[in-house]
Amino acid sequence: MAIPEDWERNTLSQWTVVQPSDAALPVQGWKVHVSATHENAERILKATAEYCISTNTAFKFLSGPVALHQQNHKYAHRGSSGKFIAIYPLDEEGLRTTLNELGDILDGEKGPHILSDLRWRNGPLYVRYGGFAQRFAHDSAGKPVLAIENPDGELVPDEREPVFAPPSWVDVPDFLRRQQADMARPAEFPFRPEAALHFSNGGGVYRATEASTGRTVALKEARPYAGLDMLGVEAVTRLKHEAAVLRRLSGLSCTPEYYDYLTCWEHHFVASEFIEGTTLWKEMITRTPLLGLDGADQRDPEYTAWALNVYDQLERGLQDIHARGVVLGDIHPHNIMVSPDGSVVFIDFEFAGIDDPHHRPAQGAPGFYPPPHLSGVAVDDWLLACLGLHMFYPLTSLLDLSRAKALQLARAIQDRFPVPDDYIRRLTQKLSHGITEGGTGVYATWGRDFSEATPSIAAGILASATPERDDRLFPGDIEQFTTGGLNVAHGVAGVLYALAQTGHGRHEEHEQWLISQVREVAESQLGFYDGLHGIAYVLDHLGHEGEALSLLDRALNRPIRHPGIDLRGGLSGIGLNLLHFAQRNGDADLHKRAVNVGEHLASVLPSTPPSASQLVGQAGLMRGWSGPALLFLRLHEATGDHDYLGLAARALRMDLAGCALTPYATLEVDEGFRVLPYLATGSAGLGMVLQDYLSHHDDEEFRVALEQIVKAAHYEFYIQPNLFNGAAGILFLLTRERVREATSAHDGAIDRLMRLLVLQAIPHESHIAFPGEQLLRLSTDLATGAAGVLLGIDAVRTGSPALPFLPPPVSTQTSG
Repeated sequence: MAIPEDWERNTLSQWTVVQPSDAALPVQGWKVHVSATHENAERILKATAEYCISTNTAFKFLSGPVALHQQNHKYAHRGSSGKFIAIYPLDEEGLRTTLNELGDILDGEKGPHILSDLRWRNGPLYVRYGGFAQRFAHDSAGKPVLAIENPDGELVPDEREPVFAPPSWVDVPDFLRRQQADMARPAEFPFRPEAALHFSNGGGVYRATEASTGRTVALKEARPYAGLDMLGVEAVTRLKHEAAVLRRLSGLSCTPEYYDYLTCWEHHFVASEFIEGTTLWKEMITRTPLLGLDGADQRDPEYTAWALNVYDQLERGLQDIHARGVVLGDIHPHNIMVSPDGSVVFIDFEFAGIDDPHHRPAQGAPGFYPPPHLSGVAVDDWLLACLGLHMFYPLTSLLDLSRAKALQLARAIQDRFPVPDDYIRRLTQKLSHGITEGGTGVYATWGRDFSEATPSIAAGILASATPERDDRLFPGDIEQFTTGGLNVAHGVAGVLYALAQTGHGRHEEHEQWLISQVREVAESQLGFYDGLHGIAYVLDHLGHEGEALSLLDRALNRPIRHPGIDLRGGLSGIGLNLLHFAQRNGDADLHKRAVNVGEHLASVLPSTPPSASQLVGQAGLMRGWSGPALLFLRLHEATGDHDYLGLAARALRMDLAGCALTPYATLEVDEGFRVLPYLATGSAGLGMVLQDYLSHHDDEEFRVALEQIVKAAHYEFYIQPNLFNGAAGILFLLTRERVREATSAHDGAIDRLMRLLVLQAIPHESHIAFPGEQLLRLSTDLATGAAGVLLGIDAVRTGSPALPFLPPPVSTQTSG
């Protein structure tokens, strides 16, 4: 795109910003958004850019087809989806002119609806009030969010929800009010939605009542041009196909009955039989003994009988479906309903095939995507066999990394549950095609746990190094492509820290790679786990004091633009690192800086926790107030100031307010649709800070909370092995608690987790490797991969669990 000489063009993340060089935009106001499809995006961009340049109006656009696809894919954020171009008029008159003139130019063009905006006429233009400049305020939980300024001059959150809702204090221009009134006129619709069951960017699924009959139906919605799948197919096309599948399967007891297909407000809907009950996944996690506590194995026979009955029903139902010429291709626990009477029903047929003996689904759920040599009914047979394993050990995602894992899981099921030999034989026959016993031999050498396996894990990490690359040294989580390959959480710094901390040596070549690369990095995050502060800490830990102090100085000379409170990338991690260097070097200036960070965090710490609904998904060591609480504790230790203990208690209560008590009397972080017990985003990390607080000051509320959190570390199963959100992080809490108070219950829980890691590990080039986040790919990093697991196992082996700023706790037991 050619632009005038007195204009400038800059790329910011996935956006390209184009504006006059002397542009003086207001900080907030009415903005125009333009939506587009892949077919008309280039044409719309050309026309819009020409118009904006001719009217001297700043704009930005998504930088390419990949960014456009991501903006409109099935699970894109519904509050921002659909936006292809953003235009920034200077005032209301400019807004009116842009809407009228550009609306005429783009008349007839199609694009997905932008749910957060008011649509202009019937074209691809939309409008909302919001910030032009990035400014930040603190929300009710004290965390920074994008902001706009209210009439009192206060910065308040710039809400970006999937509904047009301008701030109450903003005057909506008359020409927008008229458009709003036109859009609000109710259309005739034969169903009355009663509850939203699920949302994706492609549309919602609702429980609804049919007006003419009063019967309850399931109403599935598809929004035009939105909800793209991996092949770029949009939601409406998939819904029409699903309607055809439902009609073909009409009359079967294992599928919902088809009722109707209709269009309203340009959205498409399929009405079908509403299936009472819960998903198979929810039924599994409610019933499984793996997520029970003391005495849970007594439920093994009952659970086994239930699971075998479910499998038999699904197998018979699948035979009936295949007899109708349909291949489902998308069988997994979220696509199966279990009725109150125990009967099962398949749902969601977007990726099914009709009369196609070679059908393969376009995409599938992790752990439920068939190998490439399978097609047609063989796909469904393989998926059902996966489900047969998954109901007992939900680790079938590992089959994508090692097909031999199917045989290991089958044997583990036989060892743990009273399943018939014939059941295991049927599953393994379907899943083990092309797998030889030799391919599984490595598992047998691992024994029952990994207490002596750390050399192989460390060797596997080192064998994966790629020093010829300049973006990352060790393979890790996909987050490497966002925060870079150098940091503590996902980069080389965390790996080198773990290797050194666990006694697996110094690696001069890799340390020099880190030093060389960090010198060259012009832009980087500043935080502890995601940026420069954490890298400086690791360099200091490895003995590179000069390089560490130089890097710390660089970090201190960089402005912290949008400081969060968190330990991962925010102020609490930075403050803890400053305190570390202050104490290590006797540096009064760094000490003062650390105190200043603590004072700022104290100033934004709410005096009392907000409502639980406002804290959903915000608690935890790496994202919540547990990080500031840890800083307050360390400042108390450094200064002797007891006020910091009070601040730590307030901060801990913020995170406790974001937790929920489960039916098992465990305390876990509340995410609204689930609860989490993990180190980074769950209650385990909060529990570790509570342990340290209680070493300074007794508090009954905190003692009870810690007991409930530790109880959540006694489950038999956690789906991921990693440090931040998996079994290794749980091991840290348990080993710390065993230091405080050794019990046979803690020993048993630790032994179970060590055996679980055997199931989760993957053999790779004769070494032991581990899958990363969501079990999607192998990872060596500290947060999601083998380095973090190495730390967890070593904590058990040595009895000395230690992470940055979290040394082993003080024992509460006294000798007799």
